[in-house]
Amino acid sequence: MKTENYIKKDLEEVLKAVAAAFAVKPKDIIGRRRFGWLINPRFATYYLLRKKGWSLAAVGEACGKRDHGAVLHGLKTLQGRIETEKALGKALVRLREEGYEL
Repeated sequence: MKTENYIKKDLEEVLKAVAAAFAVKPKDIIGRRRFGWLINPRFATYYLLRKKGWSLAAVGEACGKRDHGAVLHGLKTLQGRIETEKALGKALVRLREEGYEL
């Protein structure tokens, strides 16, 4: 089981990378705001945390106290948007360049 410090480090690392790739603030990604421009960074954060082995519930808790259903919806939506949104594609390329596989 991961320690609390390891979990915090995972979250900070992912938030920093996603925030830089999408040009947003980390606090906005995990905040409660529901602006449209935060959707893709938030969903990318969900995806990267899941790739690190986090449960749906843990991802939701870390990302603004959302439930596992919100995380699952975000993951499914992200997959559909990758092929259709150019800005999302560019941000994902930047994340890949930093070593994240999407």
